[in-house]
Amino acid sequence: MLIGDSFESLRTMYHIKPVEKSTSDKVDSAHIRIEEIILNYREIVKLDHHRMAEKKGAETPPAIVSIFTDDSKIVSELLSKNQLIGIDMPFKILAYTEPNSQKASYAYTSSEFIRRRHGLQPDALTEYKKVINAIVGQLPQDSISSTAYLTIKNGFGILKIKSDYNFNLTLAKIREFVRDNQTNRWFSQIDLQKDAIDYDISIGPTMLCLFGVPEVGAEAMYDATKIGLDAFCQKVLVYENTDGIVSVAYNDATQFGTLYYGKTNKGQLKVKTQMTVGLTNAVTNSEK
Repeated sequence: MLIGDSFESLRTMYHIKPVEKSTSDKVDSAHIRIEEIILNYREIVKLDHHRMAEKKGAETPPAIVSIFTDDSKIVSELLSKNQLIGIDMPFKILAYTEPNSQKASYAYTSSEFIRRRHGLQPDALTEYKKVINAIVGQLPQDSISSTAYLTIKNGFGILKIKSDYNFNLTLAKIREFVRDNQTNRWFSQIDLQKDAIDYDISIGPTMLCLFGVPEVGAEAMYDATKIGLDAFCQKVLVYENTDGIVSVAYNDATQFGTLYYGKTNKGQLKVKTQMTVGLTNAVTNSEK
């Protein structure tokens, strides 16, 4: 008799019930599966929304997002069509539970979402679609969350501010804004122009800044966990177009609450207000 068989016999004999995994354990296992699949990709940042919030005395359902990239020119080619696409780059997958659910689910940024949000032709995302679908195809299909793509129009959920400063100074002002708010955490930044240069693809200066306030994020996510894919952490895109105009773009958390749950909450409105006021003050020259 095998050891496993012996254990099963004893468990049956003594009516030992199998230990039920906690919801957090289920999300951890789901995230580990993502990590196994993307092992050959370059992970940029991994954010455990639940545990970061817990450390700050806040509560949100378990949720872990992975932001990663590959070593191809897929992202750079998309940005050469429209720099604003950078707000959704490179690849993102969220392992999470819905409020009051015991099931671990997955959400990801699909090619169809990007196509509709940025008004692209279907064939523009062929290579991106191949990569993300190959990854998601290895996950349990009954655990993948769906999204009502038909409601997504060009420019959906994107807020933009024109900066009064040049590209580098705008970046410095945003970092100063994050630093001055002591509850903010700076997670990473992605130099999308540098990656494009490596592939001889020409785009203007483009930087994706990743930061956030875990307790504020928890307030926005407590009954809307899935927005942790797009709205948290904050994804702030700073880019300079061919006319030399520098803009700052970021996601409207309230729009994602409505997209995924048909409603918004006070936390999402608070995030939108804080981001709009903070970023506007940061990139506006009061002496101009």
